[in-house]
Amino acid sequence: MSLTATISPRTMALSGNPVKLEITSSSPVSYVIRNQSNVIFEGSGETGNFFVFIDEILSAILSPTRYTGEETDIILSTSNNLKEYTIEVNNQTGDRQTLQHKVLLGGISKRAMRHLNQTGSNIFTMKLLNAAGNFFMSTRTEQRVLSICETEIRPLLFIAPVTTFTVKIAEDISTVISGLIIGTCYALNLEALRKYFFSKNNMLASQFEIITAEGKAVTIVISPANIEKERYYIEFLNSYGAYECIEVTGKPTLDQDKVEDEVYGKYDEEVNDYIESRERVNTVDNLHVQTGFKTEKELMFILDMLSSDEIYLIGYENRGIRVNASADSLAIAKNMTPQSLPITLRFCDSEKHFTQELNSDDFNNPRIHTDVFSKQFN
Repeated sequence: MSLTATISPRTMALSGNPVKLEITSSSPVSYVIRNQSNVIFEGSGETGNFFVFIDEILSAILSPTRYTGEETDIILSTSNNLKEYTIEVNNQTGDRQTLQHKVLLGGISKRAMRHLNQTGSNIFTMKLLNAAGNFFMSTRTEQRVLSICETEIRPLLFIAPVTTFTVKIAEDISTVISGLIIGTCYALNLEALRKYFFSKNNMLASQFEIITAEGKAVTIVISPANIEKERYYIEFLNSYGAYECIEVTGKPTLDQDKVEDEVYGKYDEEVNDYIESRERVNTVDNLHVQTGFKTEKELMFILDMLSSDEIYLIGYENRGIRVNASADSLAIAKNMTPQSLPITLRFCDSEKHFTQELNSDDFNNPRIHTDVFSKQFN
């Protein structure tokens, strides 16, 4: 016995699931975890066999990619979600071993992980690197038909399982996506893809067949949005580390949690006595909304949103507001018909100063007519 080191799972892992480094050495050992040339952790161990879980350490080198919506490329680079790291292991007798692996932001449920382990598979061979199936990093569904409302479109993240695939919208209308690097993280920009087919073929596509060398992998269906008086969007970081969007409709109600007043005595020299005073009161806004009627699979997608650690309310006060979401009730019938869940969105910022909304248009040159008129006329 000299020195052996292994990482489980091999080659690639999710940062939200256990990543195990196991070392066997005939003498005391030290190890260094690096991201490129940067040292992110150093550790040591005694003679014999020992192991450590390094998934929380690896999470520090990852960050999600949030797109602005102004991107024009069909394929977008998503480098921060997937990183390569190395582990250098040395013992006191001079033995050395270097391990090189990849880690991806996100995780899967414990039940799913146990099931995959029992079947001798993993999430990468089953889904994320499976060119014959739905390899997109969306938690809307794991099936071969991925349905997205047209108001909820966001770039779809994926790890390239092949170097080339075809996007087909009709029998004789398609485009080839090429130049991908297997094992690299990208995003498919559906908005840019629709614009491409519209400008080239004068067709607003609502269905995209993703075809690889192994056949049809997945069909993406864009469904029309219902007409609503009020509509808001919840953008959140899903379990695979990708941003997705849920539409909530109906008239929301807003209430405020107010911190109890803390008063104190303040000396007033004019009357030579103490008067009651207080700090400005902090309040937290709570927005109550309805999800609208959802099917069982759509409700599972909502549960993923409720468990997210990064949620934004879009369309309220014309800006994105960081919120925490919770369901007033999660009682879901097993054999259910579509139902709507009440959700409370609690603003992350507590507030004690209240001013009117600031719009850049209000501070521009105050002209009463458009710029086609002269300054003298205005």
